[in-house]
Amino acid sequence: MLARACFDLGAEAVAEGNKPRAQDLFAEGLGYASAVVKSGAKNADAYKWNTVLLAKLGDFSSQKEKIQNTFKIKELGMKVAELDPNDAVTQHLLGAWCYQVASLTWIERTVASTLFAAPPKSSFEEAEKYLRRANEIDPSVFETLDLLGDLCAATDRPHEAKQWYEKILKLEATTEKEKAFQTAAAKKQQGL
Repeated sequence: MLARACFDLGAEAVAEGNKPRAQDLFAEGLGYASAVVKSGAKNADAYKWNTVLLAKLGDFSSQKEKIQNTFKIKELGMKVAELDPNDAVTQHLLGAWCYQVASLTWIERTVASTLFAAPPKSSFEEAEKYLRRANEIDPSVFETLDLLGDLCAATDRPHEAKQWYEKILKLEATTEKEKAFQTAAAKKQQGL
């Protein structure tokens, strides 16, 4: 799918430090995925990449746009989970969404409250449910293991956090991104 190709190229551009190119590629990919979703097709991949790319574009958006998009990201993610409940990427995305929402600061919640009658809500428990499901489907995803470690650290469970970070260190890292996850995991483990 073209949206996935744009995501991959955008991720490479981010790794190379070319954020404007990455933003353009993520936006292009979102256009492709959105067109399929808007057509009414019940295509789990189109919904998934629409969700992924909308979330990635949040890295380049204002706080207001990020908050506005959180509702759409959750809605799209839930649709993907309905269409393909065994997709690890979707389970990870939903877990990451819940984690980010649960981690909002008081100021961010106040801003969200001024924009919406009810700001997005979630909990670390909900995040953990999705992330554990993602890990169950595919236990070799660095991002999921890292987020599970972060979640355990944030909820005052350092022993569990260390175990998740240790799993990252035991995986074979073949890309620079994976090696960076291992470096970060080792530092996080030492800091607990």
